[in-house]
Amino acid sequence: MAGPVETEVRRTVAARAEWRELPPLLAPAWSGLVEEVGLRVGEPVRSGDTVAVIDGIPRLAAATERPFSRRLVRDDRGQDVADLNAWLASIGHEASDGDLFGAATQRGVFALRQDLNVPSEVDEFGQPIDLYTFDPAWVVFLGQVEATVSSIGLQVGAPAPPAGSAIAEFTPRLVSVKLELAGQTMSAGPSPDESAGPTSTTDASEAGAPGTGGPDLGSAPGSTPSADGGSPLLTAAEGATLERSGQEIGPVGSDGSLPADTEAAVIWLLGDASTISLQLVEPAPPGARALPANTLFTGPAGATCVASRATPEAETTVHLVRPAGGTSTQPLVVGLPEGDMEVQANPPLTVRRKCRS
Repeated sequence: MAGPVETEVRRTVAARAEWRELPPLLAPAWSGLVEEVGLRVGEPVRSGDTVAVIDGIPRLAAATERPFSRRLVRDDRGQDVADLNAWLASIGHEASDGDLFGAATQRGVFALRQDLNVPSEVDEFGQPIDLYTFDPAWVVFLGQVEATVSSIGLQVGAPAPPAGSAIAEFTPRLVSVKLELAGQTMSAGPSPDESAGPTSTTDASEAGAPGTGGPDLGSAPGSTPSADGGSPLLTAAEGATLERSGQEIGPVGSDGSLPADTEAAVIWLLGDASTISLQLVEPAPPGARALPANTLFTGPAGATCVASRATPEAETTVHLVRPAGGTSTQPLVVGLPEGDMEVQANPPLTVRRKCRS
């Protein structure tokens, strides 16, 4: 019998994380001893944070377009000057606009020098010089605004590391989450005892009250999926949502994309894992029917059909249908007339030939 599906369709999907390796923190041209290390494993380092104190001078992380490679003075121009202006402004100092080392940049560099307690050089008459010169040894190039430290290559009391050596490694960064079709689909229709419609594979002992993502959503972060990833999820029915162990995570876009709140909840569930299995819950198409898989067949031109009859004695009728999800053993189709009907399993060739679009 072909059973109606009155509620929703479920598909198993894999939420797959894409991670990006972050470049290490490299030592510039330093000299002297390491007096203090400002990095901590497992903690983030941000632009403007103190990486280390070398010879009494704090060395700051600087998230800029590229590393500084020269000393910068008044009236210099270039991308490195533009980077310096932007970085000074980001840490609360004065700076000129654009790529000119102007008067505001000069004042910002002087204030930075005071913050770092950089000793002044003096000329032959004992007068301070280079008070407004930016020294690239004051900063350490940080390739991103923030990164979490996974290992440290600095040691208090040791000589400053040679230029180009790694002074810190970072944990990879999660850059995106994509949904992929994984496993089979299900309908949340009548139980097998009530009709031929399939049921959800979510175990009743796992199900909980609907939620919005967080510590109650099934397995803890770091869990591995039960199904392998497959092709990307390109479409979803309007009103589709994601679930984990019976609890709602959030909506899904019609193109398979994740809105910001849904993505944040999925990222929490992923933890350190690369993939987790979730349920995509979609409203069932109007008129969807659940069938045994061996009742579907294709005609000579590739159309999909189902053969039925109102009574065992009645003549067989061939219906052109459209697949609409379901499982591999009990797919869903649309296109069948309303009401109960008896569908034919493994119809003979004479019936199959009648399947035409």
